[in-house]
Formats: sequence, structure tokens, C-alpha cells
Amino acid sequence: MEDEQIVLQTDESTIIEQAAPIQVSLKWKSRGDLDLYCFYVTVDDAIGKIYHNNMGDEKAPPHIYLDKDSRKSGSETVTIADPDALKYVLAAAYREFESGAGSFASMEARSVISNARGHTVEARLQQENEYAYWVALALLDFTDPAGVRIRQTETYAEADVEQAPVLKTDGTFKMGVGAVEFKEAEKKCFVATGVYGAWDAPEVETLRRFRDRRLRGTTWGEAFLRLYYRFSPPLAAAVSRRPAVKRWVRDRLLDPLVRHIGP
Repeated sequence: MEDEQIVLQTDESTIIEQAAPIQVSLKWKSRGDLDLYCFYVTVDDAIGKIYHNNMGDEKAPPHIYLDKDSRKSGSETVTIADPDALKYVLAAAYREFESGAGSFASMEARSVISNARGHTVEARLQQENEYAYWVALALLDFTDPAGVRIRQTETYAEADVEQAPVLKTDGTFKMGVGAVEFKEAEKKCFVATGVYGAWDAPEVETLRRFRDRRLRGTTWGEAFLRLYYRFSPPLAAAVSRRPAVKRWVRDRLLDPLVRHIGP
């Protein structure tokens, strides 16, 4: 049947024809930056992932690629040009630090999987999880002889855990045990950049090193960074528009802090 659409609820699964290309999309409506990650296992048990820092290549094995890195509400799509080369794909979403608090469900995030025959499977989220940075959306199983089996997974990482999921060669996965990879936007100090006028100013570099070496990995430091990335973008914009405020923040707050923590 052409142009068939199926909507999966929690832990439901279905099978569609393995008609290439297979597309896996992350779609969301509310303001904020989400990232689609597709973790994969090849038929040779090689493991990899397609995401904003490794967008893949249509012409190079395993022929999986990401269309774009969307920085606001919209969609990102991974195309699987050669599904015969794969055993499993786990579609997951990551919520950026600067997107602030809020659940994936409140952002109306969902995964949409489609094939070349017009069959579409949508895996929707049901849980209002306010503090998870990661959610596993759907698992695609290419080993089923009947076709591509798609299962809605909706599995969240623990609160405030930045580590990525890990997909194993047997098709199982575990949350919160993979690598932590921050986007370039997250490496910036918003208020300091606004005050000093450039993200690579020496003072900003000093503050960034202090953040990475002293704050990250500590309970109080991570708590401070969550608050900072939640509120600093609009605060930085407001400071940048007011020269007198900018000078006060620089002279009374940031310059003394930079001198105290050193180069």
C-alpha cells in the first residue's frame, strides 16, 4: 500500500518494506535546538554515528548522511541509502544546554521514519521529562526478514547526564555511557563574548578554560552551567545593547574575575 502512515505509541513496533532510501527525521515545533543522532551497527558489526559533527557521506560506506544541523525549531533528516549494509539504527535526540529547561514532549519532538514506497512511521513521545538531555526515539531493526522493524523506544537518560547513548552490536542500547560532545555554540561564553566583543578574546578564553577545567564535572559547577546557559543568551543581548551596563559588568565583575582565576 502506498502512502501509508502509522503512529506508534510507547513500546509499540511495526514493520515496513525495506525500500531504499530509508529516511529518519527528527521533527519539533517549539523554540530550541535539538540534534538528531543516528547510531548504527553494520552487517560487519562496525559501530558508528551520524550527527552534526559527523554528517556522513552518501557515496562512502555505509552510505548514511545528515541533511543539515538545524539550530531552531524544524527538522533534521538522516538518509540511509543502503539499508542492506546495516543491522540496527538507533535514532536519538539531544537537547542543547542553551535551550534551557523543558521536556522533549513539550517541544513536540518526534521521529518520523519513511521508505521509498511512501510508508511512514511516526514515533511520538508521551512523557514530560523536564531534566533529560537525551532521549532514544526509535530503534530500526534491519535483520528482520519481513522488512524494517521499527520500535518506539522513548528511553530517557538520567537527569542532567550529558553522556550519549551507546548502541551495541546485538541491537540493545544503554543510556548515559557514551561520549560527551558539545557543539561550538555551547563552547561560547555568551555574556563574556557580548562584553568583550569577540568569542576568542583573551578574557573570554580565560573564562572558558576555567569553565572547562574547574566547573565541568563537578555537581555545583554543572548546576551553575545549566542556569548560565538557560538565562545568559537574553542577558548577553541586553548587556550588549547598553554601553554603560557593558562597562560596569566588565570593570566590576568580569575583569576582577579574570585577574583572580589567572590566564
